[in-house]
Amino acid sequence: MSGNKKVLFLTHWAKNMGGAEYSLTDLLPETARHAEVHLCTTESGRLTEHFTNLPIQTHIIPCTTLLGLIKRYTPLKSALFLGLSLPYYFYYVSKIHRLVKQIRPDCIHANVPKSHVTLALLLLSGFRGTAIIHIREIFPRFSAVYLLYSLLFLFSHVRIIAISHAVKEALPSHLQSRSSVIHNGITIADRPLPFPPMSPVRFLYFGRIVPWKGCHYLIEAFHSLLQCVPPESVNLTLSGPTFYWDAAYRNTLTGLIRNYQLDHLIHMDHGSDTPYTVYEQHHVLCLMSDNEPLEELLQKLWPAADRL
Repeated sequence: MSGNKKVLFLTHWAKNMGGAEYSLTDLLPETARHAEVHLCTTESGRLTEHFTNLPIQTHIIPCTTLLGLIKRYTPLKSALFLGLSLPYYFYYVSKIHRLVKQIRPDCIHANVPKSHVTLALLLLSGFRGTAIIHIREIFPRFSAVYLLYSLLFLFSHVRIIAISHAVKEALPSHLQSRSSVIHNGITIADRPLPFPPMSPVRFLYFGRIVPWKGCHYLIEAFHSLLQCVPPESVNLTLSGPTFYWDAAYRNTLTGLIRNYQLDHLIHMDHGSDTPYTVYEQHHVLCLMSDNEPLEELLQKLWPAADRL
């Protein structure tokens, strides 16, 4: 891509850093080596601060906070909030449309589902540059969201980045043919992780503490494990934030732990920016997610598991 090309990255969140936001910290600096890069978010925060000293132009266009109340597990309530937010959302899209007319990007990259919908509306309103949809979710076949993506992205100039083969294979067939698998960038330690003493065996969940990650199932499974092994031989850590989700879920987990009287064996914290320091203190990395898209990468991230 020559230096006179322009790329606009659309994303929704910027205050906190999750996998979607961390992927941009790799994509934008690399793209800026070859093109003029613009980043558009609805808020400032850790993501925008990351690019302060880079040749990246940041645009903050606020969007209604009602969209943040749309949750994948509460369709009826989400439909209500969607209805209430539509006028504000279309006003937000109109501002994005004006930004696109001003910048005239050759390519627009949409980073999360809310920005996917925004990009779809830009396509419907006449954007004819390359459109890239970065997908990290596995949508159940023929679900409402699956069908919506099938209809919204029929345009021939749409391309898909899927973060795993599992995500790509779950897409509608006409989107699979236009998809490339690019795993989220991660830094893998160039040294073996030290293996802590085997007693007690330390189980770890590391990631966002939200319902679809199945942390409640993990607590239930750990409770069942204690029926078979001495309590002093195992413990469990749930490490991660609950940003962009209702904190009530975290309170539910705390109540479940107390109900089983496992406060002394299950520890829950708000995560770490240095995951390897957390990994090296544990033996078993646990996932209980619904349709986890990155299961195929576990062995690369957790080679120590082969030693158990």
